[in-house]
Amino acid sequence: MKISFAKRFPDDFNWGAGCASYQWSGCENTNWAWWETSFARQLELKFSGELDTYPLENFICKDACRHDRRYVSDFNKAKEFGFNSLRIGSEPAKIMPKEGVIDKKEIARIVKMAKHLNRIGIKPFWNLWHWTLPLWWENKGGWESPHAVKYFEFYVQAVADALVPLGVTRWITMNEVQRIREIFL
Repeated sequence: MKISFAKRFPDDFNWGAGCASYQWSGCENTNWAWWETSFARQLELKFSGELDTYPLENFICKDACRHDRRYVSDFNKAKEFGFNSLRIGSEPAKIMPKEGVIDKKEIARIVKMAKHLNRIGIKPFWNLWHWTLPLWWENKGGWESPHAVKYFEFYVQAVADALVPLGVTRWITMNEVQRIREIFL
């Protein structure tokens, strides 16, 4: 059965959904993964009573729902729902596992994702940062590091070099900008 909600909207309306790379694919090399497994987080879960109901594994992302291996079926399902766009993104810690290093296999994976979206007629809105940082970057001060802009620029350049030639033209620099203002300002 094909479900389509998009028929109620004008042809140029972007109908879709959004996801965070970390939530879909996980990555153990991030500041978020470190926090999830920290002693402080475990105490928080214990004192809230949540560990009485659910095991600790329920609160740790690890490789999430394995989207990086299932993206073809996930994207095809989105097409079945009538989506013509998706907010997706890349995980900085997977693209830059170490300072100054770009993982070519991860770049190849996001290229395959973009190509599949092109094949099935879904426009990606590519989100570059959705709250996670590589652990090495976090350990150097995170966004407060004097080199944060250089790190981010290096990452963005690698992603853009890979995806712009494929026609990716919609970019989201940071997810939830309003929340960023609340935290940093």
